[in-house]
Amino acid sequence: EAIFGKSTAAIKGKTNMKAAVISKTILAARTVQVQQKLAVDIMFVMGKPFLVGLLYPLELGLVTELADRSLEEIGPKLQVFIATAASKGFDVLEIHTDGEKSIAAMKKELQEIGIEIEPSGPGQHIPQVERLIQTIKKRVRAHRHDLPFTMGKVLTEKCV
Repeated sequence: EAIFGKSTAAIKGKTNMKAAVISKTILAARTVQVQQKLAVDIMFVMGKPFLVGLLYPLELGLVTELADRSLEEIGPKLQVFIATAASKGFDVLEIHTDGEKSIAAMKKELQEIGIEIEPSGPGQHIPQVERLIQTIKKRVRAHRHDLPFTMGKVLTEKCV
């Protein structure tokens, strides 16, 4: 015992299993700003218009297809964007647009529900939504060129 120490069998037989160490996680309160701004624009993919919205500072992107650029088509889709934000517990206070006439025509009815429309100047764009449009188009293009066959219009629309 003096040379080799205690026998291994004696040590193994006398040791108790140690309890597993449980890490203590401290959960911090998550703070998210409830008041959001909605930036909207129309993008075209293969000639088909899509309404693109971005809630910020949340950075939530919303996209829906459009039949055309008329008020009758864009109005309900914009209301869906607002309802989507409200269903998640967010309030849309402002809508930023780059001078789209059909969205500007909704100014009165949106002001009635407490939403202001902020159009940008002539020739100006909203950088946040323009960047989202670039990202969407880049990803659709990557999918189109990755496939071993030609993607038709219907499949491209569903890809967006």
